[in-house]
Amino acid sequence: MIGTLLSLPLLPVRGVVALARVIAEEADRQLYSMPSLRRELDDLHRLRAEGRIDPDEYERAQQQVLDRALHRGG
Repeated sequence: MIGTLLSLPLLPVRGVVALARVIAEEADRQLYSMPSLRRELDDLHRLRAEGRIDPDEYERAQQQVLDRALHRGG
């Protein structure tokens, strides 16, 4: 009983930690999902076709997306 009462002030902190964990998991899921990676590659291709990024910038960004695809999920 006393242990429960003493742990009550920590409940908000535990809630924030749990919420942060859920947000981090969702962010990782979206960052590494195939549809998200494909959308990024499509966006890069469009920006390059429109001349809004130069070839070197395009290659670097494309390689970053492809690296994430190879290492998705950790």
